[in-house]
Amino acid sequence: MKKLYLLLVFCFCINLAFSQTWRRVSHWGNDYNAIHWVNEEVGFIAGKNIILKSIDGGLSWVEQEPPHRTSMLGVSFFNSNIGMMVGLEGKIFRTTDGGDNWTLSDLPSQETFTNLHYFSENEVLVAGKNGRMFHSPDGGNSWNQVSVATNADLNSLHFVDNSLGFSSTSNAEILKTIDGGQNWKVINTGFDSNLKDIYFVNDTLGYTAGTSATILKSIDGGENWTFINSGVDTDYTKVAFSRVNPNIGLFAGNDGYLMRTTNAGLTLAAVNSRTPQTINDLKFRFNTNTVFAVSNSGTLTSSTNSGGGWAIRLSGNRNDYNATHFKSENHGYIIGENGLVLSTNNGGTSLANRSRPISVSFLSLYFTTNTLGYIGGQNGIILKTTNSGGGWTALNAGTNRDIFGLYFFNNNEGYAIGSRGFISKTENGGVNWTTIDPGNKDIKYNDIKFFNDKVGLIIGENGFLSKTVNNEKWEQISFPAIEYLTSIEILDENAAIITGHNGGLWKTSDQGDTWSKISTPYSIHFNDASFLDEQVGFIAGDKGHIIKTADGGQNWEKIHTGTYQNFTGISFGDLSTGYAVGEAGTFYKYSCLVPESPVVIFGENNICVSQQAYSIQGTSEPGVTYEWRVDGGTILEGQGGTRIVVRWDSPGRHAVMVRGQNNCGNSATRAMEIAVSSEPGQVSEIIGNGSVCINSFETYEVDSLIGTEYYWETNGGIIREGQGTGKITVEWTNLNDYNLKVSPVNPCGAGSTVSKAIKINREPDMPGEIKGAAMTGLGMEEEYEIAAIADMSYQWQVDGPGQILSGQGTPKIKVKWSEEGDFTLSVIPTNSCGTGEAREKSVNVDFITSTERTQDLHWKMYPNPSNGSVNLDLNGISDPRKIEVISSTGKIVREIYLTSPQQLIELQNLPKGLFTIRVIGRTQDYIKKLVVN
Repeated sequence: MKKLYLLLVFCFCINLAFSQTWRRVSHWGNDYNAIHWVNEEVGFIAGKNIILKSIDGGLSWVEQEPPHRTSMLGVSFFNSNIGMMVGLEGKIFRTTDGGDNWTLSDLPSQETFTNLHYFSENEVLVAGKNGRMFHSPDGGNSWNQVSVATNADLNSLHFVDNSLGFSSTSNAEILKTIDGGQNWKVINTGFDSNLKDIYFVNDTLGYTAGTSATILKSIDGGENWTFINSGVDTDYTKVAFSRVNPNIGLFAGNDGYLMRTTNAGLTLAAVNSRTPQTINDLKFRFNTNTVFAVSNSGTLTSSTNSGGGWAIRLSGNRNDYNATHFKSENHGYIIGENGLVLSTNNGGTSLANRSRPISVSFLSLYFTTNTLGYIGGQNGIILKTTNSGGGWTALNAGTNRDIFGLYFFNNNEGYAIGSRGFISKTENGGVNWTTIDPGNKDIKYNDIKFFNDKVGLIIGENGFLSKTVNNEKWEQISFPAIEYLTSIEILDENAAIITGHNGGLWKTSDQGDTWSKISTPYSIHFNDASFLDEQVGFIAGDKGHIIKTADGGQNWEKIHTGTYQNFTGISFGDLSTGYAVGEAGTFYKYSCLVPESPVVIFGENNICVSQQAYSIQGTSEPGVTYEWRVDGGTILEGQGGTRIVVRWDSPGRHAVMVRGQNNCGNSATRAMEIAVSSEPGQVSEIIGNGSVCINSFETYEVDSLIGTEYYWETNGGIIREGQGTGKITVEWTNLNDYNLKVSPVNPCGAGSTVSKAIKINREPDMPGEIKGAAMTGLGMEEEYEIAAIADMSYQWQVDGPGQILSGQGTPKIKVKWSEEGDFTLSVIPTNSCGTGEAREKSVNVDFITSTERTQDLHWKMYPNPSNGSVNLDLNGISDPRKIEVISSTGKIVREIYLTSPQQLIELQNLPKGLFTIRVIGRTQDYIKKLVVN
């Protein structure tokens, strides 16, 4: 009764099919080989078994169906409709409707082709391995080989215009054409490297890069090449330069290594590309600063500042997922190549890596509880976990045959099947295994299921079907087809469904004794099935096919998945939540979900009062409508669809908003701000520095109005940022007086120009000569001075014990010298632009000099020099009281007190040396120097 109730509930949900969807949980994991931008909005990515297209500048990507499963290595479009992709074995894809449909053609060579170039709508050139190049005059319907004088791989194809083109080769050669690819000149670069890519920013300046850290530059149209040392040891794969600023370029290499130049290759700096994957292609999005890089494992990174900083846009898992098993709505497991085991307990929001360090692939799994389960793989490997994959125990089933199927009745009893007719049984949780002879050792067994604890089925290749009725002996029974059988799903105690290749689908109602074929319109391989009850079920297959039945398999409808990758496994955790996995990390989740929020709204966002159209890239999911709202206007038409027409009623800052709707609810709202203008407002003033320094960066702004663009101009510098906005950054490059001007413009017209005077200065020169005493005495105070310059301050320094008493910061100071010696006085000029070079002056300080400053010229001392006797004539000194003889060390060696007025004094027996003779008067001291030989 409970099962019937759930079935009724689920069937009710089936009637609301448009609200039930399969959504991608993770990004693609395919290797991306090439990217091409048709314009600033439309772009394509070519890779291994995948084609992606964006119509919103890379914000979102939609998968397109390739006509053949192969690795496409090059992509180019003439316009948004006409394009080609080239790849392995001479395969070429062509489209005339923007990738909605692709046709497969073969070039007249089985070589691998990597590059192509459109000259016109019909004329195209392709290049590839072993010097192969072909030209088509009719859009790819016919091809003519172009003779090239090299057998090396033609790794790249780059045209400056429709005449001048280049190619780099695996033999370090450069091919050059000046006639649109009809004839090619081979230029030997002189270096030993496999040159992977080439790029010319104009007809003379170009770059090429390749293995062994090779980066070469030419300034003469490729005739001669010089080596650029990048300072690293890596193999470079791609070169790209900005169209906005041709000095900015990127060199990409193995393991995500990325070098960037901002000065045309003069210097290179490493940049974090945010991926360890080898970058296979690198393209700027037309005339913007946005650049995209594609790599292996579904990695797409981008930069919005010409490669200065990078962010991951897409990142997948390169491994193929082989099977999945979910025990509840959120708890499940995924297995795949190279020992891959992933688990989740939140419905795939995050995946815990439980992988094993082995190179074999895991092929089958069966979990009896959320935590206890078994995994089988190549070479007979069987593992068991009791803690959700936190730890694994290797089980010995006594075989090296690949294990393709597992089935367990409980935690201990179960079966393992595999290649070459392998069947084995365990009754103690895999500790011991018993091999069962199935009677056919040439068949690969793919799946095993049981109706009950006795009756079970095994299927395999070539329409093989075996049955047991006693859980011991297996007997092969007749099956009405020889298709490769892939999976069994038990619907009830008697009914089962078998899936197979080429759209094969069969049903039994008698526990497998007889089978009837179910016709479907599908010819792809069905790989796995999952039924929720006897009526409702899903099948996963190749090329992104998931089909659904609500009547026990009699009728099927295809569910939109938006992918063309092969699904390999499908599992439901409950009645409303399912999961499907596949190649290249494909991981999808089924649930009743609200629509995805629109990625971007297309339309004008800066307008005059008028009528405008707005649109979104709508989903192809059935039953989704769109609710639009506008602020400040009226929706005239289109409500519910992907495009509306709005009449804007008044100027101001308004908005247009949209959200998707289905029976599950509403998506998040996407909004776009709209600037609706009338006549532009008048700018009052420009705010910013009027006195600036040369080579400095200054910010200027005005009071900006919504919807108004501001155009700035000056002949004194370069506007580096913000042109068109109310705030700019200017690099001032010229000395003199200039003006900065700004003019407001909006869709309704232009306003008056406003100007601001700018004076551009530079750092100060070295000051002129320092004037002042070069020799001074101990304890003396001296003034020093330089020629003053307006708007300048001066920082004085003394490298000795001198003390600056006054004037610091001015052109004139006073210094007191407090010790003897040779010292340096310096002054550094400073203005708003910085500091200039210091001016220095040497100064000698000694005691003798200080005494000489106070000598009296009116008294006499003779002879000088003397031999030890000297006469002092004190006639010019009134009231002398004491005479001191002071040595050069400052020691008083003789004192004479004068008790009565004396005019002539004789000093005798003085030792050799330099002395100071001090006569002390009543109010003043009198000093002379004396040399005694």
